Amino acid sequence: MENETAEKMLKFLMKEGGHLKIVTGERSDVPDGELVARHGNPLADPAAWVVKDVVKLEGPRADGLMVAYSEDKDMTIGFPAALLRRLTDGAR
Repeated sequence: MENETAEKMLKFLMKEGGHLKIVTGERSDVPDGELVARHGNPLADPAAWVVKDVVKLEGPRADGLMVAYSEDKDMTIGFPAALLRRLTDGAR
């Protein structure tokens, strides 16, 4: 997908709310959201992943990258087309 089209789609989905998700390598059952690797749990374990809503979208920056943030300050960065795929995969 072309980055310009993906950027428009990201901004539209952000306005709509609830469609963009960040998937993090945290466990919901580990205190303070510690990383799974510290507990020896395989990342294939569904409990190893927490899905969070995107609450802020920035960019594109001068280098063409956009940044998405969760309320807990988790972030992911990428070119719009790649970021759109990543953030909508978590919503499934």
